[in-house]
Amino acid sequence: MAVEVKKYSKEDKDQILREVRDTGNMALVARNRGIAYQTVVSWVGSQRRAPARKQRQDLKQLEAKLKDAELENRILKELLKKTNQLWLTDGPSVTRS
Repeated sequence: MAVEVKKYSKEDKDQILREVRDTGNMALVARNRGIAYQTVVSWVGSQRRAPARKQRQDLKQLEAKLKDAELENRILKELLKKTNQLWLTDGPSVTRS
């Protein structure tokens, strides 16, 4: 006997998760909707983990931006040192009377 796997749209999942939140009862919502209890448990768990996952992604992006900015600062500092050295050694001398 083949088991049919039903696909649920994001809207369907969101509605089911709202029902779980409103009723506080995953088993009741699963039974009323004809969905396997474990499927609802999985969706609720994913929803609870989503903020932490988003924070990790944001942190990785910020760390990458920080690395880029640090590299850019090092390059600019080196360029500034070289420019100042050239200016001090090759620049016109100013004499005061």
